[in-house]
Amino acid sequence: MEVAGMNEIDNALEIIQREKISDEANWIDGYIENAAQGLYKELEYVKLNIDKSKTVLEYGSAPFVFTKALYLAGYKVVGTDIAPERFKNFCKLNLDVRKVNYDNESLPVESESIDEIICNEVFEHMRGNLIKTFEEAHRVLKKGGKIHVATPNVRSIKGIYMFLFKSKSCSCACDLYHEWNKIETIGHMGHVREYTAQEVKEFMLQIGFNFNSVDFTGSSKGGYKTKIFNLFEIFFPSLRPSMRLVFEK
Repeated sequence: MEVAGMNEIDNALEIIQREKISDEANWIDGYIENAAQGLYKELEYVKLNIDKSKTVLEYGSAPFVFTKALYLAGYKVVGTDIAPERFKNFCKLNLDVRKVNYDNESLPVESESIDEIICNEVFEHMRGNLIKTFEEAHRVLKKGGKIHVATPNVRSIKGIYMFLFKSKSCSCACDLYHEWNKIETIGHMGHVREYTAQEVKEFMLQIGFNFNSVDFTGSSKGGYKTKIFNLFEIFFPSLRPSMRLVFEK
């Protein structure tokens, strides 16, 4: 039973934990602990920018917290994931989630049937042919439809610090072995690469999208350097750790 008055994210989390959709309880708990605050902000963004009459397609739905929250908020949402069946009880969530290998398969969606696409923290995980992947996004979007791409900003103050002082080209995930090992441990790739806003913009323009906007978000957390990083992020927003780029068909 869904609890009246709860925020949709809290409600979705409660449902997913109750239904025990995965045997990997530790992974689910870790995801919830690390991602919950970001999901609240992401849902607020969606409510402010996407009308509930729109059909929304989500890339990388697992573990379905945001997908369920969108459904509870009244959106018609089509989820997609590389292997939804790894969550044994996901069918209990009453969601339209379709299996697709983004690297080499077409989206199981009709052409020009989607109003908005949410690609939230997925771009950096993709290891196949990105051109094929986002040509498919372009195909399924209606004319005038938008794709919202949220991804780490490698040109953040932390990313610059990691490059200059740690010899690592990353802002969030910096252990290459650990990121690739996620294929075995949780069923999907970790971060393949992180990008600058300009790189994402130029790539999407060549796919055929029109650039709409970019917004730099978030703030660095943890460690004694955080306060220094935060000062840079306040005065220079483009140095914040995350970014959201919006493109239109």
